[in-house]
Amino acid sequence: MKNIIILVGLLQGIISYGTAKITQSEYDVHTDVRLGQRFYSIFLHKDGFGYVVKGIGSYYTEPLRIDSSVSSNIFRVDSIKGLIHILSKLNIDSTIKRPMGTIPRVEIYYKNKKVYDAYRWDQSVWNGLRPIISQLPHGFNPFLVNDNPFE
Repeated sequence: MKNIIILVGLLQGIISYGTAKITQSEYDVHTDVRLGQRFYSIFLHKDGFGYVVKGIGSYYTEPLRIDSSVSSNIFRVDSIKGLIHILSKLNIDSTIKRPMGTIPRVEIYYKNKKVYDAYRWDQSVWNGLRPIISQLPHGFNPFLVNDNPFE
């Protein structure tokens, strides 16, 4: 039992040490999902660690200005490689669209470069995001209706 407690403590220390060194600009993927004045910013590092910031800010057709926000705890996703593969392709050929009605706006940055800004879901981007949806923390998931994301 003592060995298990020591092992758990050691693993927690390694995880917290590994994630503590990452600054916001070092996250490989940054996604803003916005509707009205509500936003969710998802930050993911290539090793799978990430966090979500949600809050209220500027209207979603304007550049994001944060008025109030709260951050999730650090979590880990298992399926980051597929998303990074898709975003590396978008890094070559970015997708930027104009506003369309009241559809959520999705802005995606890959290695600090905006590679996607649209008011609809492109199938390839959706295929990259879909595997991580269930791994985002409860209360910080803009994709799950039962999480009441934009209320």
